[in-house]
Amino acid sequence: MNLQQLLGTELPIVQAPMAGVQLSALAIAASNAGSLGSLPCAMLTPEAMRKELDAIRAATRKPYNVNFFCHTPSAGSVDRESAWREINASLERLQTDRVDLIQLHAVGDLGELDLATAADGALSAATRALDEGLVGAVGITGHGWTAPATHLEALRRYPFATVLTPLNPVLWRDDAYRADYQALVDEVRRQDAGLMTIKTGSRRNWPEGAEKTHTTWYEPFDEQDRITAAVSWVLSHDEVTGIPTAGDVSLLRLFLEAERNRVSPADGEASLSSDTDYASPFVAMPF
Repeated sequence: MNLQQLLGTELPIVQAPMAGVQLSALAIAASNAGSLGSLPCAMLTPEAMRKELDAIRAATRKPYNVNFFCHTPSAGSVDRESAWREINASLERLQTDRVDLIQLHAVGDLGELDLATAADGALSAATRALDEGLVGAVGITGHGWTAPATHLEALRRYPFATVLTPLNPVLWRDDAYRADYQALVDEVRRQDAGLMTIKTGSRRNWPEGAEKTHTTWYEPFDEQDRITAAVSWVLSHDEVTGIPTAGDVSLLRLFLEAERNRVSPADGEASLSSDTDYASPFVAMPF
């Protein structure tokens, strides 16, 4: 499954929706540049969302993403009826009767997966929406060291159309993580699901006491050569159909430039390996 064909974009890049730091202008610019622009709606009132959507429709005819959360938190889990109400409320706010894709967000370990896939969990609401034609497909996302193994188990329980899981060179160096990821890839290919990956541009966790110069929860690469190296390495994996950008407005241009001017994966990995501070972002996640 090809992300560009599915979404009608020129580039295999999804602009990260950044609630609180962007509105329609960035989504318009990203879509017109060939990626999938995104409007974050988690912090918008219905009136504000309608205003921003009107602005997008007036400025571009390219595809764009309207982003909502459908969490299954470890405490106070979202039950089927609550999730069903949220799905319908989202469609009402969007003034549409259908969206192309809904994803179960932040399902990164087996406990979270059990909650989502329980008989009365969020997945049952998403599949009902699929059966009734309210959504075109159902996907799953997650963070952390156990995400690939969790997503493999998720595909055994339900044929998700898309999977969003972490991948970058520093994660790949871990033998156990790489084995889990490769097992996930085998199942993704067997089911012909769409695989997207996150954390392409992460450098490390923020050092204790460091000034946080970007809006991401991890410290990202912010130089063009490093981002080009990371994007080139990840997109050299032919199972990857697309990547989101890092969640910082100032980095969007660097990601788009990286996709257009890729280097060899070997050169990309060598460039990243020369950074002695390069590390997994999952050493100490703040959530």
